[in-house]
Amino acid sequence: MSSFLISLDSVFDGMFYGFVVSTVLFGVTMVQAWIYIRRNRDSWLLRSLVAFLVSLDFTATFLNAQTVHDLLLVNFGNVEELLQTPVTLKAEILISFVVIFVVNVFFAYRIYLLRQIHISVAFFIAAIGTAAFVIGLLASASIVRANATLINDAKFKKYMMISLAISVVSDILSTIAISWSLYKMRTGFKRTDSLVQKFFHFIVGRGLLLALDQISTLIVLSVQNEYNWIPSHFILTRLYVITIVAMLNSRPGIKDDVGSVATNDTSSSESFMLDNCQFGPTQTPGRNQTATTVSEVPTITAEEANRRFLHYYPTPEEKQASTGSFRPEMLYGSR
Repeated sequence: MSSFLISLDSVFDGMFYGFVVSTVLFGVTMVQAWIYIRRNRDSWLLRSLVAFLVSLDFTATFLNAQTVHDLLLVNFGNVEELLQTPVTLKAEILISFVVIFVVNVFFAYRIYLLRQIHISVAFFIAAIGTAAFVIGLLASASIVRANATLINDAKFKKYMMISLAISVVSDILSTIAISWSLYKMRTGFKRTDSLVQKFFHFIVGRGLLLALDQISTLIVLSVQNEYNWIPSHFILTRLYVITIVAMLNSRPGIKDDVGSVATNDTSSSESFMLDNCQFGPTQTPGRNQTATTVSEVPTITAEEANRRFLHYYPTPEEKQASTGSFRPEMLYGSR
């Protein structure tokens, strides 16, 4: 009897701890969603996208909880039921494919908007993301029709591995394409380049995180015939949603940091004019002009200054230095 319990531990330990970690990450999703609700000024389309992804993440978390409940509580001691794939887990796997597909298409569209590489790259990334989604649907359909266990269903395993492998390629290509686009959009001005650099770091970190999670799932799935691949699978959906919502929430903070760099950079000939909401080069007063002292500059609230700065007006020099000036809304969506 004890040996049988040890065997069950080896099967379900990974699923249980993966559920715990993914639930904690869902809490992070809720925090990011609340911040987005309070701070965003995006179009209704982008808001709908965020709401859709957060809703899917909530549904996946609920299904994960129900899966663990059914396997470890309701069917405790029932060997036949324990080895069957719960309907809730089948539905959660399908939701994970939908989330990955939506995010991949979103970034493919952003690559298209940046227009720094050939548009065929964006279409290719969208195409392989769609291929991964279609194969994921086949994986879901295979376990629905067969009514078999995930441990023994060879067809599901094959489709799942192919879909994960293609998704890894899609994420890596998206990261490379966006990074290269940002690299080409440097202007030589510290303010603009600082903004580009911060976006670059975020994109690379996101791509590495998602690729590592998918590769670990792929490796464990290829060498194990148990539920040990479930932890990284549970976490993957949360990471996709967290990274895209956190990325949207980071826009004001990044622009604030860049604004402080611009105002403290004494080597630059540009100045940040909060009173008329524009960036422009400093001018020397003429014969009939008087210099404006610091005390004469109108004061505004910090909230108003932040609101104006969010729109990010490039200097004339920056416009002339780059034919395709980088605008954050190209990558993250309009504000």
